[in-house]
Amino acid sequence: MSVPSSDEQGPHYDERLRNAYTKTEYRFQDYPLRIGHLHPEFDAWLEAHQYHNYAFVTPYNPHSKPLPEPENKARLHQLHHLLLLGNLTFAPAVGHDPDAVWPDEIGVFIFDLSPAEVHEIGRAFGQNAVVEGKVGGVPLLVWL
Repeated sequence: MSVPSSDEQGPHYDERLRNAYTKTEYRFQDYPLRIGHLHPEFDAWLEAHQYHNYAFVTPYNPHSKPLPEPENKARLHQLHHLLLLGNLTFAPAVGHDPDAVWPDEIGVFIFDLSPAEVHEIGRAFGQNAVVEGKVGGVPLLVWL
C-alpha cells in the first residue's frame, strides 16, 4: 500500500526523508498519529472540541539538518510566540521515530488553520514538509 503524500515533486522531496517521515508517530496527548492511517479516537477528540482540521509543525532541525538542542528550543519559543501573536489554537506535540534512528522533534498541533497558512509557517521555519489532516481523514505528509 502506498502511503498518501500530497506532493512528491516539492523542492525538498527526498525518498529517504519520506520514509522516515511516514514511519514517524506524530504524538498529541495520548494519540500517536501515523501518516495514512485512520485515527477514530483522535477524530472523536477533535469533534468534542469542535475542531475540523489540524496540522503538525515543528521548528526543529530545518531541512532535516540537526541543530544543537538550545537552538531548537529557541526556535520552538519563536514558533509559540508567532502562534500566540496570531491568536491561533495550538497544543504541544512530538514527532517520534519508533525505531529511534531520528531524535524526537518537539512541535505543535495547530487546529483549524488553512493549509496555506500552515505551509507559510512551515516554510518560515525551514521545514521540508508538514502533516495535515481533518476529521474522518488520514494524516497526510505535505511537501513544501
